[in-house]
Amino acid sequence: MANEEIYYSEEEQNELFERLESLKGRINGNSENMKALMSFKTRRPMRSVMYRVPDALRQQNEDAYSPSSVSIGPLHAWDRPVRAMEGRKLSYMCCLFERTATYELTERDCMAAMIDMETVVEECYEEVKPFEHQRFAELMLIDGCFIIELFYRRCRKEEDPILENPYHFSAIQHDSLLLENQIPFFVLEKLFELTIKRIPENNNTQHSLTLTECVLSFFGDILMAKYIYPREDMNPYHILHLLHNCYLPPPENIAWDYLKDEDQVKSKHSATQFSNAGTKFQAGDYGTVIFDLKFSSAPTCFGLITKGYFKITPFYIYELTEPFLRNLIAFEQCCPSIYHFFTSHAFLMNILIDSEKDVKLLEDAGIIHNYLGSSETVAILFKDICKNVVPRRIIYAKVYNLMMEETIASWINRRTFLRLFFNNIYVRMTVIGAIILNVLTLLSSIYTMLSYYHS
Repeated sequence: MANEEIYYSEEEQNELFERLESLKGRINGNSENMKALMSFKTRRPMRSVMYRVPDALRQQNEDAYSPSSVSIGPLHAWDRPVRAMEGRKLSYMCCLFERTATYELTERDCMAAMIDMETVVEECYEEVKPFEHQRFAELMLIDGCFIIELFYRRCRKEEDPILENPYHFSAIQHDSLLLENQIPFFVLEKLFELTIKRIPENNNTQHSLTLTECVLSFFGDILMAKYIYPREDMNPYHILHLLHNCYLPPPENIAWDYLKDEDQVKSKHSATQFSNAGTKFQAGDYGTVIFDLKFSSAPTCFGLITKGYFKITPFYIYELTEPFLRNLIAFEQCCPSIYHFFTSHAFLMNILIDSEKDVKLLEDAGIIHNYLGSSETVAILFKDICKNVVPRRIIYAKVYNLMMEETIASWINRRTFLRLFFNNIYVRMTVIGAIILNVLTLLSSIYTMLSYYHS
């Protein structure tokens, strides 16, 4: 049977050719995707950059991925909880047009730009429901103008009913960070150019404010790591991607060879276990990238025992931290051109934090600043946030494994030293003699100094 020739009738052959021609047409129509796949090493982004959160992640915490106050883009445009904001979004759009002093011209130019972009923008989304009452271009116009006007008011410290209400402001911040609640950044840039850039300053020159400045003014330093590095060459896909990039180290400081390392964490031990074995956790310097983790060791006890020092950049945990981290991780999981920095950081914290004792140890070291309340809450957060997440690489594998090896070696040396000390009288006498000699030398030095000052 395996050697029999497969026969297709003429009708079946024609049908097959038609299907192949249709498939070729679809491939040619998605040339950007094909180029990205064919040259994956160049890390070119896929055309679709607006992703749905995988169900396995969404099930862990639905509220962390779904908007509760405002929808941005098409994926949640028809959700009932966010419909109440639609009228307010229109008013923000009108206010933005009025700033330019050429209302009708700005409105016409913005709408024309969105119509020209409509097909390209729609192809950026993995999934878009059919629009029955509203054109896609109209949706982009209203949502984009709402974001720009609100962010501009925040940047200019203008009075605003949303910004002055802590609850509403926090809710809008939360919803604007969600992976499924984004519109392409090039849409925002075009609307920003046609609106804010047309607002004359005192000397009638073009407005110098940038969209990135407005975004960072609205969100600030979410992780409170006191490190944000906005680069001019970021080319973000959307606002969440912009914030993702702002926390990464400068390109010249990223050890790309280090990221290519295929090693995984060889074994898992918590912060408390490391501490009990002699490793000391220390807070890194503020103002350094949150991914800058360093391990070093130094000899102690006459060089017989090595003590390890694991330095981790401090970060803050409060209400907005979990949804921000969850959506960044979901973005890294979905987008093949993004390095897994936040995923790796969360995995490392999950390894180090096995219980609230580990959280308390990192809090005492000044590494974690907990504003959620109990240490147990933080421990649960990092356990849950890594469920159903598959990192391509844990970029801290080398650092962790080095700490593991050094700690084990130090522990073995300590055990060997103690065994020799208690079982061998000559070792005990040597160590005690060395201690007595050092004490006598110290006392002699003190006596000499005191005699000098009294003379």
